[in-house]
Amino acid sequence: MRRFVAVGAWLALTVAMSATAPAPAAEVVMADSRGAIQTLLVGEKFVPIRANLYLPTPGWKNLATLNNASDAKLAAAGNRRAWSGRVEAEPGRFCRYDEVILENPGQVSLSLHSQPPSGATILTLHAVQKRYDFDGFGWNYCLGVDSPVTAYTLKNLRGVWARSEMLLRDWEPENDNASASEVKWDAFKSKDQPGSKLRRRFQLDQQLRKHGLRLAVSVWQLPNWLYADPDRPTSEHGRRLAPDKWPDLLECVASCLLHEKREYGVEPDLFSFNEPDIGVYVRFSAEEQRDLVRRAGALFQKLGLKTRLLLGDTHSPRDTHVYAQTAADDPQAARFVGALAFHSWGGAGKEQYKAWADLAAKLRTPLLVTETGVDPEARKTGVFDSFSYGLREARMVQELLLCARTSETESFAELPVVTVKKGSQELSLAARSLLTLTTLPK
Repeated sequence: MRRFVAVGAWLALTVAMSATAPAPAAEVVMADSRGAIQTLLVGEKFVPIRANLYLPTPGWKNLATLNNASDAKLAAAGNRRAWSGRVEAEPGRFCRYDEVILENPGQVSLSLHSQPPSGATILTLHAVQKRYDFDGFGWNYCLGVDSPVTAYTLKNLRGVWARSEMLLRDWEPENDNASASEVKWDAFKSKDQPGSKLRRRFQLDQQLRKHGLRLAVSVWQLPNWLYADPDRPTSEHGRRLAPDKWPDLLECVASCLLHEKREYGVEPDLFSFNEPDIGVYVRFSAEEQRDLVRRAGALFQKLGLKTRLLLGDTHSPRDTHVYAQTAADDPQAARFVGALAFHSWGGAGKEQYKAWADLAAKLRTPLLVTETGVDPEARKTGVFDSFSYGLREARMVQELLLCARTSETESFAELPVVTVKKGSQELSLAARSLLTLTTLPK
């Protein structure tokens, strides 16, 4: 799909043509009465093609398109066809558009412009009205950490939090011994070799600390011998810990934290498993996560580690707070929780965000969005490099900042509220973030 940006809107155009088709002698565009293109006639063959105008609108409802156009008029003369009309972007708010198609032998030219509603926009800063503490932005250093992006962000962007991966598969690829209560340090330390992936990860954590960043470490994958199904591919979702391997898992995690503390002077603030509610790539039930928080928290405390548990870290914000609720309701687990977290993939409604904020308030812990984005597959498809994706992500960040901490009964500070007024429309705004959001209760 190729997108062409129009003023206040964008044009989405999709073309599918056979690679073996003969060179076209002429093209004829088939479009409906509003100007939405349906088909391209090349010679005697119909080629699937779609073109439409998309208008950005608030919220997560369907975007306004040419299908919503009214007062559409068509003027045709020779090889030129021109449409004009109005699209209702929001109730009572219309955007005018003009579309022109020129058909020539071997070529079709398309141009489309839109004109947003006119009127003054008033921006008011409510400096004395405070919402909550906003701790700051942060970055995920879990994929492609050797890329120039890592060095650039550390040098040029000011963050507060960082998140990295705990490489348990590299730390203990085979069981060090038959006793989970006895750590065979020589076996572990032998894995931390110059140039190894493990060494680079420890050094990155050290670098993050030197930049003054708070650090959360997360586990994606376990060594195969810890899984209940060791023969399954490591990339499969939903794999579970073998029931008899709990002591070995805790030894593996704790020894890795102790080694990083002793050898690199780094003690992460938070520890979690990535998206355990769906198993990317270790799945825990809500009760199993509660038990993990209990047991790991008690072990960390016994070993003198300051690292606390990051509760949740779920794949989505949509009603997944119930997954973290089980541990939050358990006093033995809750005392080891250092923060609450979810990933924002796919977005959520105001009440769903508020449910997370309420749970964080109950625990009296920070609320972190440890992965912020619209589509988790965007890095693979490249769709993130588009106007439409950027608009959706900006909208999502705004909703996170507005709804993740909506309680007015607590004493919040340091985040001013901005009101934007355009005609009779009014919208309250906060700030923007890039990857990680933290809200702190007073």
